Amino acid sequence: MVNSQVLTDLAKIGKTNNSKNYAGRLLDIYRSQSEDLLGQLEQAISASDSPEIIRCSHKLAGSSVTLGASKLAEDFIEIQESAKFANFSHDEMDQLFENIQRTYTDSLGLLEKIVQDTEH
Repeated sequence: MVNSQVLTDLAKIGKTNNSKNYAGRLLDIYRSQSEDLLGQLEQAISASDSPEIIRCSHKLAGSSVTLGASKLAEDFIEIQESAKFANFSHDEMDQLFENIQRTYTDSLGLLEKIVQDTEH
């Protein structure tokens, strides 16, 4: 679900640059921005706004992979591709979003644990 090596490497970069809790701060930024984008994505799905679904899911996929949330990034890419090719029903898109919400919560928990372990 997550690639712990990514956060471990980010923590090492922070230590090399004498930046305390570097990975933790990146995770905080990710959490803040992703929660906003998830809200926008949910609204876009409700409105069947394919361009906005693509925009939000693309940003979320990129930031998720940057922190090592690989499964979450894959889910965002799936929803992006579905919207890009108009290959979805409203019910299917709702189901994809529900899956993303669960994966997001699970991934954040794992990422927070990894940050705690690598920063101490």
